[in-house]
Amino acid sequence: MAPPAALELGPIQGEALGAWDWMKENKPGVVLNAILPSCNIGRVLSPQHQGAPSTVGWVQALWNGFKGQEQLKFNPPQYYVNGQDNARIHNDILAVFRELYPSHHFMDDIPALGKDLSKVGNERAEEILKRFGRP
Repeated sequence: MAPPAALELGPIQGEALGAWDWMKENKPGVVLNAILPSCNIGRVLSPQHQGAPSTVGWVQALWNGFKGQEQLKFNPPQYYVNGQDNARIHNDILAVFRELYPSHHFMDDIPALGKDLSKVGNERAEEILKRFGRP
C-alpha cells in the first residue's frame, strides 16, 4: 500500500501545474506563490462543520490509539502551517479576486483573523525556485 503522502501527491501536482499553466496563459499581473505544507494544525476554525476528514484526523487517530488508522503511525516528520495563518492567506486571495473580478460574488472573509504584517526573508526560497526553473 502506498503511504498517504504519495496518494495525495497526484492531485496536488495536478492542481499546481494547472495554476502555473493558467498564469502563463492569462498573465494576470500578479505573482503566483505555491505553498505546500504537509498539514494544517491549530484551532479548528469551524467546529460545527468538522468531521475530522483531514489532518485534524491525525490528532483524532492519535487520541484513539490509531485504531483502524494504523498507517498514520508512520507519517514522517514534516512541515505544517497554522490553520489561522492559512485562513488569512485565503482572505488575501479573496481580496485579489474581488479586485480582479468585481462582478463575481465571492464568499465573505473569515472573520476576526486580523492581518499578518510579518516581513519574512525569502532569499533562500527564491534561490531554490530558480534552481527548479521557476521565475
